[in-house]
Amino acid sequence: MIKVSIITPVYNSADVIGETILSVLKQAYKEWEMIIVDDGSADAISEVVDEYVKKDGRIKFFRQDNAGASAARNTGIKHANYEWLLFLDADDWIHENYFENMIRALEQDPSIDVVHCGWTRVQKNGSMSKEVYGGEEIDMFPALSYYSPFAIHSCIVRKKLVEHVGGFDTSFKTCVDWDLWQRVARTGARFFMVKETMAFYRTRAYSLSSNVHQFCLNGLQVISNAYVADPRVPQPNPDYANGLKADDLITRMYHFVIWCAGVLIGQGKEASGLLEHLKNKTAEHLDGNLAGQILTDSLIIPAEKEQNSWHIHWKMIEDNLKCFLSDLEQQTYSTSIADKTCAVIEHHVILQSAAHIKQQQVGKSFAVQIDLESPIPGIEMPVDAERFIGIVWLQEKILDLIELPVTDRFLAATIIKNAVATKLSWQILYYFFLKNVYPFHQQTCQLKLTEEIHDKIGWEFFLQELWNKPLWTNKIFYDPHADRKEKALKMEADDEIFIEISEALPSIKTRSSELKIHYFVGGVHAGIALCRPNGRSVTPQMIRAAITLAGGYELCRLVVREAVVGQKLDNGFSLLERLKIAREKTLPQAFD
Repeated sequence: MIKVSIITPVYNSADVIGETILSVLKQAYKEWEMIIVDDGSADAISEVVDEYVKKDGRIKFFRQDNAGASAARNTGIKHANYEWLLFLDADDWIHENYFENMIRALEQDPSIDVVHCGWTRVQKNGSMSKEVYGGEEIDMFPALSYYSPFAIHSCIVRKKLVEHVGGFDTSFKTCVDWDLWQRVARTGARFFMVKETMAFYRTRAYSLSSNVHQFCLNGLQVISNAYVADPRVPQPNPDYANGLKADDLITRMYHFVIWCAGVLIGQGKEASGLLEHLKNKTAEHLDGNLAGQILTDSLIIPAEKEQNSWHIHWKMIEDNLKCFLSDLEQQTYSTSIADKTCAVIEHHVILQSAAHIKQQQVGKSFAVQIDLESPIPGIEMPVDAERFIGIVWLQEKILDLIELPVTDRFLAATIIKNAVATKLSWQILYYFFLKNVYPFHQQTCQLKLTEEIHDKIGWEFFLQELWNKPLWTNKIFYDPHADRKEKALKMEADDEIFIEISEALPSIKTRSSELKIHYFVGGVHAGIALCRPNGRSVTPQMIRAAITLAGGYELCRLVVREAVVGQKLDNGFSLLERLKIAREKTLPQAFD
């Protein structure tokens, strides 16, 4: 039977240790011991812990002079009686099913050396950040070469492996768990992820990572260690004996400095000083999109606020952020990284606070709410705005953001409408069909219609609605000879015709060997399809098949743009009826 020794270093933690111990006592799995090591506390920690020791013999309490958390953990390891270790700090706690789920994974695969689960940060106000998972790789050394994917208590590890690599390195003031996992991984240890969030990390002002400059320095050392031989690891995996190839070392180091800078900037502090750790090191190809993603992850950590409150704090971080990014660009010679990174962060801030703003400028981005079911207006842009971001709403739900560059002070409604349809047409069609199509078809009215099901069946329904052929299958619409007897208005043409697809299709007589079909969607020219006559005849189905094939998905985008965007989804009109109305508004005489 698998048994786990829980190692908990404590230092002036009397106010939180009770919650941590209780999270262990609530475990259904009972084969554990909890070794609490007091690292020279000056508060009432011993009185609090002694009460639990008296109630449960599995809880053991040891004391030492203050030597730091790493030394306290190493002391705990020496007193551990079991073959598996969990390092659970006094700030943190675990889900009541933690052991049950983690042990099950170890029992199912005895070759596993480290099992880890998802974790999340818990702010002072009780709100939780996004769930974080370490990855499904069995070999985690490459990932651990550039970042720490786990909270320290989201892992259970073999004791003999920890002892083999020397335990915690007391020369590190921070990043001690990252350093340990990297050394364990270098041995060739096998990792396994349990995809459940069961570890909770309390964000506290005096946590070990609160000294960002020290954290940055130690983190850069951990990264550097991954690219050279590490004498602390006896008998490493031969593939990693001399570390990784150094091709991306400088880039990885800059990514970590950027993450650390986000923590400082999120505290309202200047962060350019961190660049001194990489002085005289250039990185001309840093990715602004990736830098933005890294910063959005770390900027929120010190705020102790929910993600959607960042629009309030933007003014606090804006100047320091821009200053750091300008200095980063200058030091690395990475062209335009400042603007690209800012754009990503502005986009993120707007998305997180989208439910709370109707119109707001964040940096060079100007954001406006767009109600999909209301007429879309043109927008007068602020003088210093370089990007327009539309927050697209549908029935009190945010569908997505659209982004457009600002080339003129006035952004026309047609441009915004086109951007909405370009990005969201298939999703919009899904909501339209939920209201007007799917409930009235026998094969779909009993289904729980999800977007995944819409992806599978939606195109056939779209063509049925567009061409008013409710019984046809997808294949028929592409077959030019599927319906030879369709009644239609007879016309003659030379080598081209003009067709509005919402109107009845004609039967054409022509002497040309190839008929050019200009097709319109709601009065708007959509494209040209080519059709070879059968003798002198072109049937309606030949026209339909030619347009369907030539138009492809662009047909859907244009139909949604002209018939759905800016209108009520359930106004009683079908797609065809909506297109006819649009056609009458735009080109009432074009096809008479």
